[in-house]
Amino acid sequence: MRNEGSKDQEIKDQVRDYFSKTAENYLVKGEIKEPDLLHLLKTLPLTGRERMLDIGTATGRTLMAFAPHIGEGAGLDLTPAMLEIADRESKAAGLTNLTWQEGDAENIPFADDSFDLVSARICAHHFPEPGRALAEIARVLKPGGRLLLIDNYAPEHDRADAFINRIEILRDHSHVREWKQSEWKSFFEKAGLSFTVDFEYRTLHPLGAWTRKSHTPPEITAQIEQDLIAAAQDPEIRDLFEIKQSPEGEWSFQLFKALMIGVKPAR
Repeated sequence: MRNEGSKDQEIKDQVRDYFSKTAENYLVKGEIKEPDLLHLLKTLPLTGRERMLDIGTATGRTLMAFAPHIGEGAGLDLTPAMLEIADRESKAAGLTNLTWQEGDAENIPFADDSFDLVSARICAHHFPEPGRALAEIARVLKPGGRLLLIDNYAPEHDRADAFINRIEILRDHSHVREWKQSEWKSFFEKAGLSFTVDFEYRTLHPLGAWTRKSHTPPEITAQIEQDLIAAAQDPEIRDLFEIKQSPEGEWSFQLFKALMIGVKPAR
């Protein structure tokens, strides 16, 4: 029987393999327009001296957005190809207060009480063991430090949960799960962090663009399309995800996203 450790490592290997092949597709440049980043930069009280860790940093978009507003930042990612892009782009932008390191959210290579802020943006659905990752994040946060976790989430509705996780896994086998907010609340609290849903928004995904970004094979894209067509026959699921077909025949749907903030108790 395969043990949990080997299963978790298999998932991490899938994540690394997937993002090694698609890294350049995840590069976002130019003006910050992402609703969650705009909200954070507008509302988060920063002194300019903070030390920040960005987990699942990918091409560094989040950390580079924060760079002018913090003291120093470290970006952590499993995938060297992503980190190479982050390093290239941060140097091109003249950002000298950022470093990039290969590493794992469930075994964070930093000392206890190291960071004022830890962010994890649109990556936690790849964590094999979210509870372990949250415990590690709590460990490296300073007392009073904050976790900023932004991710897709599943509605508190079993059929909707099953639908969205099915098509996500079809698209990308490294996807583990879009968790419900109630499940995230439990993970945060077990790690000793408070839990607040600070901001929610949705993103629209036409099927073609969504699957091209992930290099999903045509036969799997066709399977996802059939799942969308079937889901559109269920009024509750159709309306939740706003599943629609354009006049040109392309299907689209919306994903739920939330910014969840956890604070480590001050000593």
